[in-house]
Amino acid sequence: GAYGAYPFIDFENGYYGILARQGELGTFQEGIKLFESVSQKLKNWALME
Repeated sequence: GAYGAYPFIDFENGYYGILARQGELGTFQEGIKLFESVSQKLKNWALME
C-alpha cells in the first residue's frame, strides 16, 4: 500500500498490468481507493473502448 503495487489481470480478455504508487506508511486505504477509481478505465483501455 505505501510503497506497493496493485496488479490486475483479466484472463477472459487477456490483459494485465500493475498500478504502482508511493505514499506514506499506513496509506493502504488510499491506494485501494486509487485502484478502484481507475479500474473501469483500465478495462475500457484494454478493450480499446
